[in-house]
Amino acid sequence: MDVSLEGGAKLHGDDSVDSLMKTKLHVASEVEATMNEKLLELPNDKTLLTKLAQEEAENMTINNARCLDFYQEK
Repeated sequence: MDVSLEGGAKLHGDDSVDSLMKTKLHVASEVEATMNEKLLELPNDKTLLTKLAQEEAENMTINNARCLDFYQEK
């Protein structure tokens, strides 16, 4: 099975889904690290920080569920 990614990149063979999941997890950890750095630059507004953290947690939960659904379908 071949999987095409945005930007034209392709994954080939039986390991396509596993490679895609590993890539997704790597990107998610990079995004989380960047987000944490940016949060440290914000004013110390606990209400805003709490709201941002809750939104990010919800987004990651949704994204992980979508990836799990995709992975289980394959």
